[in-house]
Amino acid sequence: MKKSIFNTITILLVLFYCSSANGKSILIDRVVAVVGKEVVTWSELYKSMEFEFSGRLVGVSPEERRKILERYEKEYLEKIIDTKLQLNEARRKNITTTPSEVNRAVDDIRNRFGMTMDEFVETLKKEGFSLKEYKQKLAEQIIISKLIDREIRSKIVVTEDEIKEELKKEGSGEDKEELRLRQILLVKQNGRSDKELQSRAEKIIEELKAGTSFESLAIQYSEGPNAQQGGDLGYLDASTLAPPFKEALKGVEPGGYTKPFWTDRGIHILYLEDRIKSVDALKERIREKIADQKFSTAFKKWMKSLRSKEFIEIKL
Repeated sequence: MKKSIFNTITILLVLFYCSSANGKSILIDRVVAVVGKEVVTWSELYKSMEFEFSGRLVGVSPEERRKILERYEKEYLEKIIDTKLQLNEARRKNITTTPSEVNRAVDDIRNRFGMTMDEFVETLKKEGFSLKEYKQKLAEQIIISKLIDREIRSKIVVTEDEIKEELKKEGSGEDKEELRLRQILLVKQNGRSDKELQSRAEKIIEELKAGTSFESLAIQYSEGPNAQQGGDLGYLDASTLAPPFKEALKGVEPGGYTKPFWTDRGIHILYLEDRIKSVDALKERIREKIADQKFSTAFKKWMKSLRSKEFIEIKL
């Protein structure tokens, strides 16, 4: 249950960049970046990564742990910088949140796991967080969400002509089945036996059976390219799936997941989120696809603009 809560924290907060979880490093702290008048410290960066990679760090050697964290430190530093830039922009535009909004968000998360407030606070405490610290991070993410809604999402429009044009490229879709899949992938690596990977996959299945969401488990455990998006592979043409995927998905209905299965890459678990066949469903999927593409383009342009407004120096 505790793992589920903190996976949800990861999803909702996007990047828990100033976690107060107990760090295990003994290195002297140092500044790794400057953003305007703020600094990012080494401990801030590594606490963030240790939090998000907690599932992958279980049972690995200190040397392998160091390699995993070093592999992602530059990527996560960029995320921390982006978060600080977004909060600075929100302050400039007087975008705020209220205690009642934050309390509702806390209650939504707590109720999702059927916990009383005392149980929730105790779970936070065991992981080294206070409720006050947690609420502060939630408040920041609510503010960022409001900012992005105002600056980007509210301005995105998808026209019927754009949908029709995309339909022409894809065909009518009447005889076409598309599956929206999520994936947890445990990669074959030196030093990890097949038995160890199989054991970890079986533990993930147990957590799924216990009610933990596939999305949060993908963020915690998956080593695939879309791990931080909850393992989302998007909509895929069912006819183009590799044979092992087709075989594993036999009999799986939307909302269900496959048994662990092997390929040359490692061991996979798939979650079938949706299956569409009708033209109307295909049009809606295309609408979402175009909107996502427009959002991605607009977001990158917006972030580039934010970066141009601030002094940024990376010292990593």
